[in-house]
Amino acid sequence: GVDEIAGLVAMDMNLDLVCCVPHSIAWHMNRAITNRGRVQALFYNKFLEYNNAIWYEIRKSYSCGWPFANFARNAAMVDLADKVISFKCYDSAGTDHCIKLAKKAGKYAGNISKE
Repeated sequence: GVDEIAGLVAMDMNLDLVCCVPHSIAWHMNRAITNRGRVQALFYNKFLEYNNAIWYEIRKSYSCGWPFANFARNAAMVDLADKVISFKCYDSAGTDHCIKLAKKAGKYAGNISKE
């Protein structure tokens, strides 16, 4: 997805890469392949080996105990960011949630169109 593309671009530019993972790195790396394909990042090992990466494992208890770790991860990403941009090209409760938090924090810089 777009998270991985941004990560690969950051690595190509030798930028710092801040990674927020819901639950744990091990949990994501060991998730099974579904009928939709891989549900975890395809480049985890490449990101894990990158020297300029900082990793945060976000539990669902982060920031007021969101009911799902993915929503807690959104809160962590907004907390860690100076500015937040989105890439929303289809309905996504997670993206909508992250945008809402970023707007509330005064950090939302807009959406990147797929065009």
